[in-house]
Amino acid sequence: MLWWAISRRPRHQHQFHPEATQHVDRTIQLIRHSGCKPGLVFNPATSLSWLDYVIDKIDVILLMSVNPDSAARIHPRSVAEIERGACAH
Repeated sequence: MLWWAISRRPRHQHQFHPEATQHVDRTIQLIRHSGCKPGLVFNPATSLSWLDYVIDKIDVILLMSVNPDSAARIHPRSVAEIERGACAH
């Protein structure tokens, strides 16, 4: 199903949340095989340790400053703080 969804959507990039799949590496391979650039999306609470395993396999990292369901809430961490954590990887 995932391969069908990726191949049917004409995009240049595909990003996904690492906790949304059981096989992050395989999902990255499917995206790249479809001719797109793979990327990961991190919620504020998601550990950046996923990058330890796939940083050399992705082209895009999207760092969210709020959780998807909390558009009007105060940011739990500043974007700069999240970026410092990502750069440490």
